[in-house]
Amino acid sequence: MKRFSQIKLTLLGLLCGGLGSLAANAADIDQTLLQQGEQVATASDCQACHTAPGSKTAFSGGYAIASPMGAIYSTNITPDPATGIGKYTEQQFIEAVRHGVRADGAQLYPAMPYTSYRMMTDSDAHALYYYFMHGVKPVVQQNTETRLSFPFNMRFSMKFWNLLYADNKTFQPDAQKSAEWNRGNYLVNGLAHCDTCHTPRGFMMNEQTDQPLAGAHLGSWYAPNITSDKVSGIGGWSNDEIVEYLKTGRAAGKNQAAGGMAEAVEHSLQYLPDSDLQAIATYLKQTAPIRTPGETQAAYSYGSSSTNVDDQVRGMAPNNARDSLTRGAALFSGNCASCHQPDGAGSKNPGLSFAVP
Repeated sequence: MKRFSQIKLTLLGLLCGGLGSLAANAADIDQTLLQQGEQVATASDCQACHTAPGSKTAFSGGYAIASPMGAIYSTNITPDPATGIGKYTEQQFIEAVRHGVRADGAQLYPAMPYTSYRMMTDSDAHALYYYFMHGVKPVVQQNTETRLSFPFNMRFSMKFWNLLYADNKTFQPDAQKSAEWNRGNYLVNGLAHCDTCHTPRGFMMNEQTDQPLAGAHLGSWYAPNITSDKVSGIGGWSNDEIVEYLKTGRAAGKNQAAGGMAEAVEHSLQYLPDSDLQAIATYLKQTAPIRTPGETQAAYSYGSSSTNVDDQVRGMAPNNARDSLTRGAALFSGNCASCHQPDGAGSKNPGLSFAVP
């Protein structure tokens, strides 16, 4: 009996010691720094690309990013030491985020927007690392290897691409501009990497820096002109309309987010504070206006569609049912799934409520 009591006391001591250690570890977490890092991760929209569709484990990778060269798969960026970034030092993490270099020295493809993240301040980069190491649950999940055809599979060639097209820009506030404008500049061209999608690209997939935010094709989608031009861009929008669009994915009478923009709203923009959304609006309204060739009237000014295409095709039987189904699946995947989801279940985004039957 005495021996049993000693065993119980020993186990109780171990339990208390373990709980004390856990409490000490929790107390060691810098909550202010953790919150800053989470805000940076949200503004940078890390989850959208580093979480596969339908996955219940955030940041575990496996998302296929379509590119003209082939699918580029995002990686596991949870702190798991075997399959994630758990063994990354802070310097290695920052090299990957800002310069596109993995811990093993291999080059990342610019599907990872390191060309924009170069603007990330030292404070935000430090906080982001802290968040991923202390605020994200480690997930054991092997990465899907990116297999591009020759010569795009030669990652070392990205060193030359970086020399040509990736400058070493860092964020420097413009003393002649307001604090709100500077914050908007930091978000648009840095963390939120709006330029990555909205700036047209050249033959080498480089951003055409003489046409910033002037609109670009992304596969079957088009990231529209968001310069201050009143015809082609958002010059005819009020700041409040821009904020409403960024927060909900919809601006009445102006536009409805879809595709990659809907994902940005769902995973990132809706969670930003109103002050950040106002800063983005302020910056965009002060960008240099760029007119898209051939446009003479703002898209939203045309009103509702009046085509009778539906009347023309309704009730027509397909000549070949199998071909029709195949084409239908491709059309749905390319044009409908981003809002209605691949299984047709619809989106939880209230701004996309029109998509729910």
